[in-house]
Amino acid sequence: MPPLRPTSIESPALMDLWADIRRLSDSLGVPERGVQLITRLRTRLEAVALRAAQQPQRLRVAFLVGLDPPVAAAGWIAELVSLAGGEAVPGASAAAPCPLAMADLERGDPAVLVVALAGMDLPSALSAAQRLTREPAWRALRAVREGRLHVADGALFARPGPQAAEALETIAEMLHPAAFRFGHEGRAWKRVDGGGP
Repeated sequence: MPPLRPTSIESPALMDLWADIRRLSDSLGVPERGVQLITRLRTRLEAVALRAAQQPQRLRVAFLVGLDPPVAAAGWIAELVSLAGGEAVPGASAAAPCPLAMADLERGDPAVLVVALAGMDLPSALSAAQRLTREPAWRALRAVREGRLHVADGALFARPGPQAAEALETIAEMLHPAAFRFGHEGRAWKRVDGGGP
């Protein structure tokens, strides 16, 4: 059965984010600022989710936050992948990032591979990903062969916070470049040439 298309931003992790913003703004004595921030973020997220749901293809996405060993993102990042019109594989149902074997990635057959390494800025992550594409097992992955390996700034995906809207926009640009252009490419993420099998 195909996954349901997202029509709402009411995911568990995002609901927690709204609650955290409310708590923080209340504790600082500026509850109205928290409400304003939540409204702005929700508006941006909902706009991306609605447009992504109209895309003709729902792509299988492996979103990695570690490479040695490969570690699949989960939780809020998997929710953002879904909102951006993708299906996170493997590890989409896990609550926390989980280590993978190459066989897991091969079985998942992702059309898009995203690398956003914890603690690494974009240039450092690009260097790591370019080394990765020299290894035959990685080069054999469909996403790498077809030029759909993307690298993102790890700080953007470190934890859910006010940058969640930019993180979703970044994923949407990677998955559906013809439909989304927010200007994050080159600054928050870059495509890596896999160079073929």
